[in-house]
Amino acid sequence: MHPGEIVTDWIEALIKANKAPRCLAKTRLARLCQSPAMKNGRCRMHGGKSPGAPCGKKHGRYKSGLYTKQQKLKHYETNQLIKATKLLFCKVNEAI
Repeated sequence: MHPGEIVTDWIEALIKANKAPRCLAKTRLARLCQSPAMKNGRCRMHGGKSPGAPCGKKHGRYKSGLYTKQQKLKHYETNQLIKATKLLFCKVNEAI
């Protein structure tokens, strides 16, 4: 390849990039964002809705399930039951 060919290829790629659809989200300065848009119509900075990380075994860092929402709720309920039981024992011991 000659240097002239590289420049023309680069210019063609630049023209294609400039024709890409734009984000058009409102910025902090009340202007429209001019970054290239992704499939959802927004740029990488104004990406819009994201479902977040997957839950459960689909998540890459899932190991034992010990800290899932359901398990945390079980821990909380168990702790409340233990506290209520201790309180009941204290009241029974005071009555005796």
